[in-house]
Amino acid sequence: MKFQTQRPESWQVCLACGHEMTELDPHPRCSACGGLLEIRHRPPQLTRAELIDRFTERRGQRPGASASGVWRFREIVLPSADEVVSHPEGNTPLLERFDGFFSRGSLEIVDVSSDVIERATELRAKHDFRAPDAVHLATALVVGADVFLTGDRTLKRCPDLDVQLLTGPHIAP
Repeated sequence: MKFQTQRPESWQVCLACGHEMTELDPHPRCSACGGLLEIRHRPPQLTRAELIDRFTERRGQRPGASASGVWRFREIVLPSADEVVSHPEGNTPLLERFDGFFSRGSLEIVDVSSDVIERATELRAKHDFRAPDAVHLATALVVGADVFLTGDRTLKRCPDLDVQLLTGPHIAP
């Protein structure tokens, strides 16, 4: 779908097929093709100087959502947000899920060695991967990972690595 009228203040666009959805559509992936979604916004009505003044002013405020983190920049992050809720105010279980995942015994934390950097540089040059993706892929290759899980289908073209694409609703922990 493409909006037939003026786009709303914010909307989602599928990076693979261009399908557009409202910003509040709850699907984690494109309903047309399963691709990754990106949120887009109309340009702010404030000038660049006005935005910088507003962001700078918020930096000096008392602790809270407007003073720190991404919400200080709400006009360019999510302009339609009327009420900001952030952790821990929102009682978000996401950090507990991360803690649970990273405390599993089967997880290995790997340093980015010179071998990883060399392999990442090679992957980036030969296959045009973005730098962070090349580092992740190279790390998996250097440590001999059995499988590489991702939501990014472009990484499937990595040679010598079993890249598995995650699709559909994410599995609960």
